[in-house]
Amino acid sequence: MTTIIVDRKKKLMAADRLHVAGDQMFVGSPKIRRFKTDHTEWLVASSGCAEAGSFFDLWFESGLFPEGVNDEEREALYPKDGEFNAVALNNRGDLFWYGSKGASIPIKSPLFGLGSGSGYALGAYRAVQDPRRAILIASSFDPYTGKGVQIEQIK
Repeated sequence: MTTIIVDRKKKLMAADRLHVAGDQMFVGSPKIRRFKTDHTEWLVASSGCAEAGSFFDLWFESGLFPEGVNDEEREALYPKDGEFNAVALNNRGDLFWYGSKGASIPIKSPLFGLGSGSGYALGAYRAVQDPRRAILIASSFDPYTGKGVQIEQIK
């Protein structure tokens, strides 16, 4: 469980710092990571199974994104159990969503949310246009959102 919001036009990603996966809780570590592939800068964040998130980061960092791995190889990168979702935003404003099998789906919506508190955060973001306040508002409604806010933006 987590809360992540993305603003494609501003090339901005915001997330809380509470990681909840099953009966495990991790507090304070960054959810949004930066990667560079060739001339493209990426912001990447994930929710759900922490092990799958680590595998996803390794796969993404290896530069095999987006078409360098076939479906069978991509599925082998992920643990067979556990919920997993990820988003990747690049410096051109392209946004992709990844599910537990690693398939990438382009997202064309200007705003996108992921995680248990994302509905609250997106509504708050539309109202206040401040990503930090949006995540904090979401944390007052969703028990799986909280413990700080991380904001990253690509120029």
